[in-house]
Amino acid sequence: MEPRGHACAGDEAACAKALDKAERALDKADRGAAPEWIGYFNEAYLSAKFGHCFKVLRQPEQAERFALRSRRGCRGNATRTSAAERAHATRQPRGVHAARR
Repeated sequence: MEPRGHACAGDEAACAKALDKAERALDKADRGAAPEWIGYFNEAYLSAKFGHCFKVLRQPEQAERFALRSRRGCRGNATRTSAAERAHATRQPRGVHAARR
C-alpha cells in the first residue's frame, strides 16, 4: 500500500496524502459491484493499515487510535486484535510489556 511505503521512508506528508487518497477511494467504492474476494477490504481493514503507518512513523497515539477503530470493526478477528495490542505495546516501557508475556 502506498501510504506504508511513504511511512517506511519517513515521509509523513506523503503518507498523510496517500492515506487521505485511500480513505476517499474506499468511501467512493461501489461495494455491491466488488468481487467477493475483496470483501475483507473495508473500513476496519483500512483503519488497521492506517495504524501500521502511524506505528512506523513512531506516532503511537495515532497508531493506537486506528488499531482500536479497526478492532471495533472486526470483533472476533485475531489479526485486528493483535494489531491493536501491538500498537498499545509501543506505548509502554519495555519492562512493562516484557512482564506481560
